[in-house]
Amino acid sequence: MDRWYIVNNEETKFRIKELFDKEIELISIVICETLYGSIADVELNANIKELDEDFKLNKEYNCSLIDQYGNVTEFKCFCAFLSFVDNFLQMKFLCCDKDFTKKSLVNKFKNIDDAIKSASKMQRLDNPLIKTDLLEFNDPYYIYQTNEANNRFCTRLCWSYKHYTTFGYLLNGLKFIDLKSWKPDLELIERRDIRLLEPASWNRNKKLDEDIKYIDYSNGRDPNHILIKFFDQTIVADTPYKFLIGNKLFNEKLVQFSQKNKFEVKFYPGWTVGTFVNLKPSPQINFIECIITSRRIKFEKASVSTLYGIQSIVLPNI
Repeated sequence: MDRWYIVNNEETKFRIKELFDKEIELISIVICETLYGSIADVELNANIKELDEDFKLNKEYNCSLIDQYGNVTEFKCFCAFLSFVDNFLQMKFLCCDKDFTKKSLVNKFKNIDDAIKSASKMQRLDNPLIKTDLLEFNDPYYIYQTNEANNRFCTRLCWSYKHYTTFGYLLNGLKFIDLKSWKPDLELIERRDIRLLEPASWNRNKKLDEDIKYIDYSNGRDPNHILIKFFDQTIVADTPYKFLIGNKLFNEKLVQFSQKNKFEVKFYPGWTVGTFVNLKPSPQINFIECIITSRRIKFEKASVSTLYGIQSIVLPNI
């Protein structure tokens, strides 16, 4: 019979298939995912008398997470850390292919989609209408991976994928979010079950009053190079790479301009990272045009709680 880590007879459940059928006393499980390039992970603390071959570094596991409404998220992970001292077990799992963190490769690609797929081996979770705005690259101006770790190479390209877009490595795949398409997926209005960690409010989102400038500094005498200017940064680049570089500069700046906060709920509602939200937990507090940027789900013996990170959507003013 399958065993689940169940809290307070609620429908919220979490399971690691290969481990939970054993005689194991679970103390806590923490599941974390966030935008901007951090790899989703799971941390487990438990008491167990002895370990068998199912408890191994680099071993792959199958996980299932069910929210209180019955929605199921299934994902794979591998053990990246294991400690076993005096019957106390600590394990950390990364939710990605092992090669994503361990391999440094030499490759070249004609387009960014092939490069990201090759490096990440992750399922795409986003709207299929989200397409890169980069054209194919031609010899000798390919996308090069030069003895660079897969996750570092992939993260650099994800920042460049499309203007005004962000991304995250989530539990079950890679997700891009087109910030220009913002409309509220979730309205959280006057919710007493929401506790803000920083009781502050923004009534108006910041605006980004500059865009990337691509300048032909040579007046046509050097068509292979271009000047990229954005705020206090000036870069001379090969012309075919101008949008690859410009998108990354712009999208990273959006995060710096965002206003941030966190809130907690004493259950697991299933609200996902990358969801657009209006958050108004009380008449006095109003967070408009936000995106959920992180969540930390903590299972303990008698409770479950979820800590969410939110950021404002930076609006273009250009």
